Amino acid sequence: MKKNRPFNYFLLMGTFLLLNTSVTLSVASPVFPEPAVEKLPSGGKIFLFKDQRYPVFEIRVHLDGGHRLDNPGKTGTAKILSQLIDQEADCDDDAISLSSKGLSSNFRPVVTAIITKLFFPDLSNNQVNAHRNQLLESLGGLREAPESLASIALHQNITSDPWLFRGSELRTKETKKVVAADVQKLFTESLVPERLTFSLIGSFSTADVDFLKNEIKTATAKLGKPKKTRKIGKPGLIKSTASKQPILIPLKELNHAHLKMGLLFDPIPKDEITPILVGHAILGELPDARLQKSLVIEGGALSMTSALFIGPDVNSWIISTDISPAKVFETIQQVEKTVKSWLAQGPTNEEVESAKKYLLGAYPVGLANFPSYASRWLFWEQSGIGGNMTSLYWQKIPATTSASIFSLYKKALKGKNFLSVIVGNPTAIKKAWPKNGKPFPKQVGPKALL
Repeated sequence: MKKNRPFNYFLLMGTFLLLNTSVTLSVASPVFPEPAVEKLPSGGKIFLFKDQRYPVFEIRVHLDGGHRLDNPGKTGTAKILSQLIDQEADCDDDAISLSSKGLSSNFRPVVTAIITKLFFPDLSNNQVNAHRNQLLESLGGLREAPESLASIALHQNITSDPWLFRGSELRTKETKKVVAADVQKLFTESLVPERLTFSLIGSFSTADVDFLKNEIKTATAKLGKPKKTRKIGKPGLIKSTASKQPILIPLKELNHAHLKMGLLFDPIPKDEITPILVGHAILGELPDARLQKSLVIEGGALSMTSALFIGPDVNSWIISTDISPAKVFETIQQVEKTVKSWLAQGPTNEEVESAKKYLLGAYPVGLANFPSYASRWLFWEQSGIGGNMTSLYWQKIPATTSASIFSLYKKALKGKNFLSVIVGNPTAIKKAWPKNGKPFPKQVGPKALL
């Protein structure tokens, strides 16, 4: 659900879509069969995406239990846990995911290995200390990374739910406090069988499925039922504590300024999540397109992300760029003016049609094969929406109008919480900051963020 695209990408895609206008609006939903579903006695599910064309398969497992479940004062616990479960795994907004693939003839050992990683990871002191120290080493360079500092400051100041964001997870002082007992506690309270979602993709037999089910049953029985389970955070209900005064992180050695600005949306009613999920991509395209036309940046690429449901940018629209110190104030003014006009006027018919063409033209690329399709399906399922969102996409996007988009979003986009974070040389920025403009940004040292 994230977007982070440079300007030349928009030009390329725009050219392609203009040349294919007659095709994009009539794109049909990719024809993939709905997966078969095996319900486990424990309450979990296995989604079966069968494709016998090639003798290969892939197994994926998703476990609810991520960032929001970090023990207060000890952020980084979920990150360490996910790495202990599997070196290639990562946790993102309440989910720990891992996967493995191989030849169909090698099905059983691959499945046994991934079940062992999931249910019986090494959570010993030595392993936890090693991964904690590894994480701390990777955090050490953040004090010299303008983009990372800006992101952390924005996320810590734009929400009242700091445990959600990866930026808060990267607080060095809190990560140092994590011990093996914290990781073990999170693991035992998070590995709830009914929260496990498996998927099998590719070529496999009925006997293979039975083998997987038996492995899960055996591991669940051996692990035992947890005495206590951790609650899962509710997406789409984040409230803001954003300050309107910009924040400045001083890095005197920088000869440019890194600017990150975030607009936080009001909490979205739960019963409106489905239409918003379909429409949010259009929303993200609209201010992007208008900013590309109105915003002039010296020698810097413009990148934007938006997410209304899940992920580190949940309920927000964020713009990021590198500019000269002399252009910081002017750029902030231009962005705010553009956003305010969009919020007040709503999208034009032309902007909506252009966004629809892009979305219908680009979306099938992400569903080009079974693993991609299965991943998208599981995302919708885990979000409580249902995998049929894949087919609903083609019904809802073409039917969307500028009026319906504006009506849907005026409840959430009231423009109250708009925050700017600047990383750069305070002297150079202040020199070009107008005395009769907004108050000069509040300075926050890098160490305070971490």
